[in-house]
Amino acid sequence: MANKALVVCASMVLALICACSKSESVRGETADSVASPQEAARLRSATPTDRPPADTGPSEPPRPEKPVSRDDAREWLAAWLDAQNKGDFSRYAAMYAEEFTGVRRSGPKVVKLDHDRWLDDRKRMFRKPMEVAALNVGITANDGRAELRFVQIWSSGRYADKGEKLVVLSRGDTGVRAIREVMLSSHPLTPPRKGPPPRTPKVFTVARFFAGQVPALLLPSTWSWQFRVKPIGKPVAVIAPGKSPRAVGVYRRLDASTLPPEFEALRSAYVELMTAAGTRTCTAQIADFYHAEAFGGERAVYTSALDQEKWGALVRDGKLEELGAELWRRAQYSPAPMASVSHSDGDCGDAMWGRLRSESPVRTGVSVQNAALAKLVAEQIWKHGAYDDYRAKYELEEPTETAEEWDEELEQSIEVSLYGVAKGTPTLALLQTKIGDVLYSITGDGKLADERDVHVCAEVLGAVDADGDGELDLLSTTSFGTGCLALSNSPNIHF
Repeated sequence: MANKALVVCASMVLALICACSKSESVRGETADSVASPQEAARLRSATPTDRPPADTGPSEPPRPEKPVSRDDAREWLAAWLDAQNKGDFSRYAAMYAEEFTGVRRSGPKVVKLDHDRWLDDRKRMFRKPMEVAALNVGITANDGRAELRFVQIWSSGRYADKGEKLVVLSRGDTGVRAIREVMLSSHPLTPPRKGPPPRTPKVFTVARFFAGQVPALLLPSTWSWQFRVKPIGKPVAVIAPGKSPRAVGVYRRLDASTLPPEFEALRSAYVELMTAAGTRTCTAQIADFYHAEAFGGERAVYTSALDQEKWGALVRDGKLEELGAELWRRAQYSPAPMASVSHSDGDCGDAMWGRLRSESPVRTGVSVQNAALAKLVAEQIWKHGAYDDYRAKYELEEPTETAEEWDEELEQSIEVSLYGVAKGTPTLALLQTKIGDVLYSITGDGKLADERDVHVCAEVLGAVDADGDGELDLLSTTSFGTGCLALSNSPNIHF
């Protein structure tokens, strides 16, 4: 039995040797038949290491490129800002991938551009000096890519605008490059050629963040570009108490000699400061005027000159002068006018808004439930101009979601709040969605009127008739304690 097994094994070995010899013979014949005589001779005489590698089947798929990290995104943003502020177009152009697509927005004008058209358009902009800053920077990284979202402040000559921007980064053969850039919104910061004259406000929101126990008052944000006032003195940085990440702010006093009559009309005026419910907390007197800006946390202050690590060190070490200078460099493009107050007659700590001293009581609104009306308000989003812009983004995002899924996501974000001065009688409707907030007045017959796009801060506090015109106004607050008012007959007052 053992001998039989040995015979079988020997037969198999001989067969294998013969097959290999035959294979070599065939390969040699094939080389002679398809190659030149010289090439055939080279193949036959080649050593094993010289011969072409054997075909071992499908090659291993290429490994994915190194993903774009958050640090990569920070470095890209720093270089992108620096290139524009230094007028280095060649460096700027090299930061965009060939497959790039972008959307340029200036006020209501929207233009979609490919790589070449984008750079042609931007090259014209580089002919004049410009200043670009990034605020409220957020970075997400997944699937090998990184996404930057920030508020861009852009100015050149006499024009300036502010808006939210989205940039998507990917890594290619030449490094990290932008494959998509979209200006999601754009708000001019320069005065319009036509418009209503500035009005002295009767109502203010409170910025407790800047002044501690005795609050500072925010003036209409439009005053920042309607009046050419001059700040004086060094920027003063303020750090909110609490755990990291903490809010920070910066302000500078305004030169009294440059103040227009609208500011001076408020000097020494007495203001009643109120809680969110309209209860008076104290009376204060307006003392002086400032330009200010607040930033909501560590990630909100990142720019090319001040990264998160450096910002954290400045805060921990209490280097307010250096921090103030850095913050003002980006706050100067769109500062909020602010008034300081003094001579408080009580505890102002809970104040969220204020009004010029008046004898009339404050009318406050209450939450009202009305399912039919709430449904009517919710349906308005599909008719709003912001929805057209939202649908346009379908073409710019990764084709992993259908338009129906986008609409479903939008629908899930809809929130409707109704307010009235008496239960069961709503007079104010707030529509909140992921693409914007809209305020409506409700007529006596239950119809919607006076559609107004508004800015709702982090948390809605309720409705009050802040300015005494008989109509309810919406009151909200930021994450760091500053009130925001959406008035029924004037621009929002907020940072």
